[in-house]
Amino acid sequence: MTARLSDDTVAWLMRAAEGLGLPGIPGVVKEALHKALPFGWDDPRYKGNALVPGQAPLEVSFVETDTRALRLDFEPCGPDCSPESRRELAAEEVRGWVQACFGQAMAREFERALTSLGPQRLGPHPKFGAFLGAACDARGLAEAKIYCELPGELPEELPPPLTAIAQAARSTVPGLTPHFASLCCDRNRCLLRLYLLCHEEVPLLELRHVLAAANLEHRLPELASLSMTLTGNMLVLPASSAVLSFREVDGGFDCKLELLARALPLPNEVLAENLRQMLSGRAKTRSELQWWSRALGGDGLLPGELNVVSFRASVRDASKIGVYVSPPARRAA
Repeated sequence: MTARLSDDTVAWLMRAAEGLGLPGIPGVVKEALHKALPFGWDDPRYKGNALVPGQAPLEVSFVETDTRALRLDFEPCGPDCSPESRRELAAEEVRGWVQACFGQAMAREFERALTSLGPQRLGPHPKFGAFLGAACDARGLAEAKIYCELPGELPEELPPPLTAIAQAARSTVPGLTPHFASLCCDRNRCLLRLYLLCHEEVPLLELRHVLAAANLEHRLPELASLSMTLTGNMLVLPASSAVLSFREVDGGFDCKLELLARALPLPNEVLAENLRQMLSGRAKTRSELQWWSRALGGDGLLPGELNVVSFRASVRDASKIGVYVSPPARRAA
């Protein structure tokens, strides 16, 4: 009998956790992975997924703020699940994770925060409904996350400061559309992030206005420099290649610019080499990324195909880099 993809994937993730010096991944996350990945890696039923189109819907990530964690995102419930059902079931999954790993008080906080996304309406042409995310550290589950698809408009129930910054962004960056929102719960709090997809070209210098609205205008030179290094000196980002997101934290905002590899006119190997060049000025981060890659079975800077590179700007700290990778089948097997 052929093993399910999830059996191999969970085994691979457990080896990765061991390589990172972690105890493993929690049982509740393992169960969700088994339901999410029932077929072989190259099964055509996965091709239409919105997370990693054409491949099994699993992504692992490295973030400069927490280099020792095992982070993964995946499309839950299997490819035959409708977006409407997937969003409902994904919320139920995260509810169970939070209660099992963080306790009843945080489960109540999750329920309260989830109401900020409004009713579970997805619009006339939903694509995925929801994704799940988890981060594991030396104590077990560190973060439980749900990414909820939005119907192309802002939920009326969003906290007013987040609504205000989203409206400022949409008034200054043409073609911005609400894409999805994430609700991330850790052991102490739940935080909401709003993501907007840039459907039109984005001149990097035009981000000045929205960054100013978030009190982050001083981060523009840094964000522009990082973006240009990755893209080979593009001053204008192609349509549908960039996602802007905002999160209210500590009385202010952070802003994350994400660049989607599949929408950039550069081969993946060129983007990976540009990433290497970008990290030449961040020796500690480059060393930690190489260590992370080896722990996940990679033999180079990355353990798989590069999907997304993110730059997160905040008021006090220099912009932090995130790298999102799709592990090839030979790694998951």
